Amino acid sequence: REVLNARWADVDLGNATLWLPDAKRGARRVDLPPQAVAVIRGLPRKGVFIFAGSTAGEEGERPRHDLNRLWQAVKGHARLPETFRLHD
Repeated sequence: REVLNARWADVDLGNATLWLPDAKRGARRVDLPPQAVAVIRGLPRKGVFIFAGSTAGEEGERPRHDLNRLWQAVKGHARLPETFRLHD
């Protein structure tokens, strides 16, 4: 869930760093591999959230609410086993 709440302001692609918001502990630094930087660079900037939801760019916008449909499409395209999980 924390990556879905990440905003464009939380990412520094020049330093390959993402600061994930954490209400309990403050922001947490994540070092991004080159592949992740390339993917994020290719995303359209529709609103404040990196993974924009259907309300992107609107007042009171919200991030994408889950990655399940997207993950299923990625698995199919990459021909990954059905049991392969996002966290794997």
